[in-house]
Amino acid sequence: MMKVTNSSLLFAFAYALVGLGVGIFVTVTAIGDYRFFFLFSTASAFITAYLLWTFIMEKRIHKLKRFALVTGGLSGILSHYVCWYFLYVSANVCYWSTGGCTGSLGEAPANLVVAFVGAFALSFWSLLLFGWLTISAGMVIAMVMATYFTKQRIEK
Repeated sequence: MMKVTNSSLLFAFAYALVGLGVGIFVTVTAIGDYRFFFLFSTASAFITAYLLWTFIMEKRIHKLKRFALVTGGLSGILSHYVCWYFLYVSANVCYWSTGGCTGSLGEAPANLVVAFVGAFALSFWSLLLFGWLTISAGMVIAMVMATYFTKQRIEK
């Protein structure tokens, strides 16, 4: 069983705020049906940041600062893919349950296997548009946290 730590939750919450900000911007400005995009971006940012912090930073506690930039950068990159895959999943659930959420020509959304590739394509474009923000914000948040938790450990 995975141990829940304050640092993992703190990093995930702080990075989820970045996902929320980007998601709100996309929800408001994008053409098409992106009304729930902010939910997917926030959830994907939280989940990705939490898992990466837990598996990279918590396992390498003695090398905290060395891996902080990598953890923050990976959070900024991988959260795009997870967000787009969540979007595909929600479109499929909507289609299966209500028959809605079809494409512009009335076709069903891509199945979840095809969505693995589709999420990569959409991630490429979202990383070009917002990657500079999500990657750098993840790295800054991770470094601030690594510095804080390193100081805490030294004081004990």
